[in-house]
Amino acid sequence: MIERPRQPAVAKPKLWDFNPQQARARSPGTAEIVPAGPALGPSACAPGGARLRRSPASHDHGGCAGEAILLNIGNCYNRPTPGSRKGVNDMLKGLAGATIWSEDLNNLLPFYRDLLGLKVAYELPDFVGFGERAASGGYTGAYLGLGTHSEVKGKPSDQYRHMVGLSSDGVDADFKRLTADGVEFIEQPTDYGGLRIATLKDPEGNIIQLLQPVAT
Repeated sequence: MIERPRQPAVAKPKLWDFNPQQARARSPGTAEIVPAGPALGPSACAPGGARLRRSPASHDHGGCAGEAILLNIGNCYNRPTPGSRKGVNDMLKGLAGATIWSEDLNNLLPFYRDLLGLKVAYELPDFVGFGERAASGGYTGAYLGLGTHSEVKGKPSDQYRHMVGLSSDGVDADFKRLTADGVEFIEQPTDYGGLRIATLKDPEGNIIQLLQPVAT
């Protein structure tokens, strides 16, 4: 029997092996198999906005040794730090408003307008905006909107993800008044640092907080 010489063992490439020079940006959500190169970390970004994510071993996805999967093309970029963009004015100034969408805004409108007593600034068939209406159009300060949205069905499934805060001059008085009117509170007036807060639910289960500044 002729004994064949043993082939030298070849080290397997690391799972993150990737050559940034060979990255080719494609549409988001697509995948591309590229030759392995210098190793990058799990959150590494390649030229063109490519992001690497952990993939199965190369033979699990039918590739060859020395290949890595490039996923989620185009969803990664370097965000500039504040003040790093010379000559560019920052355009975002802060919160302008928030909208609570419903399958039918009329499920919510009487509660916010009549029971809570919010002032209507704009009213359209499918949208109502509460706040102070500016003489030139739009709002003076922040607004709260209610609207009918075709993609909203039923009540929210994750009620605690977002909470709308309404300013109050007397949280305790509002709590007594609204409780007498049958409003469901999930927390009575409580001090949190410099704010006194009471938390309630609207007719669709959205969480609303009444906020009053207090001395600390």
